[in-house]
Amino acid sequence: MPVRYSEQMPVAAIRDLLGIVRVMYATEVAGDGHPVRLQELVEIGKLLAGAYADARTLPADCLGHRSGWRKAEEAVQRLSLLIADAMPLRPVALKAGERVTEGGKPPADALTAADREARRLHRARRN
Repeated sequence: MPVRYSEQMPVAAIRDLLGIVRVMYATEVAGDGHPVRLQELVEIGKLLAGAYADARTLPADCLGHRSGWRKAEEAVQRLSLLIADAMPLRPVALKAGERVTEGGKPPADALTAADREARRLHRARRN
């Protein structure tokens, strides 16, 4: 079905895709993912984040809203090329569950070197 740019973007669907991309990124980082694949996930995430912001703030049928639609379409297309038909979803689902059970801790790559060192020292003192 062709996109009707005069309609409001599906905010919840874009948010869900953004969540999937974030979990895929976290899974790749945990598994020492390929740098090109990681960069592609970052770029797809930026497109979806921009589309999400446009969908939430701009009225339908304005130029910015149409731009948001195009960002979302490009992100979906790039994501579909990145995901292989045989890609196992178990690691992605486990990583998503881990993020829930850990209470939404920031991803390790978001921590500074000082934060990582402080955590290491804390673990060493506990043991």
